[in-house]
Amino acid sequence: GYTDAKGAEDHNRRLSKRRAEAVKQFMKQYALKNKFDVNGKGETDFVNNCVNDTDCDDALHQKNRRVEVKIVKK
Repeated sequence: GYTDAKGAEDHNRRLSKRRAEAVKQFMKQYALKNKFDVNGKGETDFVNNCVNDTDCDDALHQKNRRVEVKIVKK
């Protein structure tokens, strides 16, 4: 789970963890019962240059608010 650069870093870390947990619960609801690891990445790995103190519109910030799912076969 990731967030944009708006707000405090601690808040965004917790928010990104909750975002990832919500996706996990959604996937489990639809019979994806495999093991899931969830990470809250907060304000890291931006997909664009909208970082702290950057003048970006909300559409650009929105691209950084996401959850990435990695499928690993063991």
